[in-house]
Amino acid sequence: MNKHGQTLVLFVLLIPLIIILMAIIVDTGIVTNKKNHIEEVTKMVIKDLLKDKINESEAKELFIKNDILIDNLEINKINKKIEIKNKISIKSVFGSIIGITEYDIKINIIGEYQNERVIFE
Repeated sequence: MNKHGQTLVLFVLLIPLIIILMAIIVDTGIVTNKKNHIEEVTKMVIKDLLKDKINESEAKELFIKNDILIDNLEINKINKKIEIKNKISIKSVFGSIIGITEYDIKINIIGEYQNERVIFE
């Protein structure tokens, strides 16, 4: 009996699953990378704000220089704490295949200066 036909059918059925899996991996990697980048820039800005090296307008310029949108950026000073909130949408690379056009990333980081160190919550 010839089993080449069965192998071909199995291969044809598995191709879409492999493509979808690869698309999910690529999109997840892009979103994770962008989120880490935004978090690190936000922490750097909070440190500089707490040490009075920059003001709020310069902080916004730092976000722009690092390719981070500031449309939804909120910088709140509460006592000796600084809270930065931001919401950014990233266009989907492969998610559009299954109907996802963009991903939302939300950042909410609070920094406080204690014992000559910046503590993040």
